[in-house]
Amino acid sequence: MNTNGTAARIAAAASIFVLTACGGGGGSSPATGVISGASNTSGSGVTTTTSSGSGTSSSGGGTTSSGGGTTSSSPPTTFGSGSTDQNDLQIFTTGSVSIPNHGTAPTVISPDAATTGSNSTPSPSGTQPLQGSAFPLKQSVISITSSGIVPDAAANSGGATLSVVSWNASGSSQFRLSIPGLGVDSTFNSASLLKGPSTVNGGTFRLTASNMSYSALGVWEVDTQNAQITSGVTEGNIHLGAFATGYETPASGMPTSGAAFYSGNKNVVGVIITDVAGKIDRASVYGDATLAANFGTGAITGAFSNMVSTNSAAVRAPWNDVSVSASIIAGTSRFSGSTAASTTPGGAFAVSGSATGRIDGGFYGPTANELGAVWSLKDSGTVAIGVVHGNP
Repeated sequence: MNTNGTAARIAAAASIFVLTACGGGGGSSPATGVISGASNTSGSGVTTTTSSGSGTSSSGGGTTSSGGGTTSSSPPTTFGSGSTDQNDLQIFTTGSVSIPNHGTAPTVISPDAATTGSNSTPSPSGTQPLQGSAFPLKQSVISITSSGIVPDAAANSGGATLSVVSWNASGSSQFRLSIPGLGVDSTFNSASLLKGPSTVNGGTFRLTASNMSYSALGVWEVDTQNAQITSGVTEGNIHLGAFATGYETPASGMPTSGAAFYSGNKNVVGVIITDVAGKIDRASVYGDATLAANFGTGAITGAFSNMVSTNSAAVRAPWNDVSVSASIIAGTSRFSGSTAASTTPGGAFAVSGSATGRIDGGFYGPTANELGAVWSLKDSGTVAIGVVHGNP
């Protein structure tokens, strides 16, 4: 049920959701070109297994030795790789709604902080198979209505879960998406999801996602006025969520000193919703992000740069650079903080210099191998919401 045809049609518009994928599980070659055009290798940067005695040691789940002997350690659990799909973020730029009686400005409220579902996250260590895994989505959800853009408190508080019902490393796998706050509980098939770039139309929802070895990020959309959104959304109540999920780093695996730069090429993406002449219009946005984590102080700082918006007609324009300031939550692998526009390029979808927002995310992999987060930005008439990813 992948919308490959749609993705192929708009690939040249440069609004493909491009988050870098690293080598995943399943024994296949590393996925590339998911958030960047380059291939990075996860599981071999931060993770290191130590040795005692006189043997050898390796990083990312290699071999360890004790007392001169050699034993094999279990490789870390990872996502798959090898997707032949493309990410079609531009599908989220359709379905704009008109604002009736446009005598006053529409309601525009900042998205809520991203919240995580109540079920526990799978461990990144060991040989746990993907099949049977249930990944709670750290998500922020907004509602796009004829009166404006507001947080979707019910969808946020109700959580969401992406479960792997059955896994086929070389073919179609079965998944289940549950969003209790919207009454969504859908089982669907995809040959590309969690293997790299993927766009899925599940009938009652649309989802675009990308993954690296330990984390997956994306955007989903549900139209409660239209049970089947295969041909586009209606001018009703549109719910749009940005999410991050995966194998979260356990608190015991978090570094306590030193620093790391999490970066990538086209590793930050999102959807912009704005009021244009009495109509709520949408565009996609993508760019480059670098986030520096100081594990000694817990501070995270960085920026989004080279940001470009693309509207539903595939017209591109410069978009705002964004500064990021956050803090790691003590005793966890998660962080929260703020975003702010740092440039004002102008244009139909750019926000003002006073625009601010949130970032909520975490680290993934056995020892903070990857970073993934949900971000937002808002001014008086525009909301942007999306995801960002990076690895050292």
